[in-house]
Amino acid sequence: MPYLVEFIRNSDSTIATHCTCPTSQNGQYCHHRFNIIEGKTADIVSENLDEVETVQSWIPGSEIETAMVEVQRLDDEIAKAKELLAAVKNEATRAMMN
Repeated sequence: MPYLVEFIRNSDSTIATHCTCPTSQNGQYCHHRFNIIEGKTADIVSENLDEVETVQSWIPGSEIETAMVEVQRLDDEIAKAKELLAAVKNEATRAMMN
């Protein structure tokens, strides 16, 4: 089922976003909005793909940009932690084989 995703630029630094998916309606992480912010258009079924570029042009200098920088930083930290965890698990496995 397609969902309606809407972006409203209130000022240079504030952008309101809404999605009709149940997750968003419950105030949780909504990948539909994040996909548009990140420029991902593969799942868009409407004929307004060009509006994704418009929304993306609003992001620099906005509160969303600040939040997305922090999201990326934490995603990077998680990826590094997963790599370290995998390495330690491999070491533990080798230790168990001795």
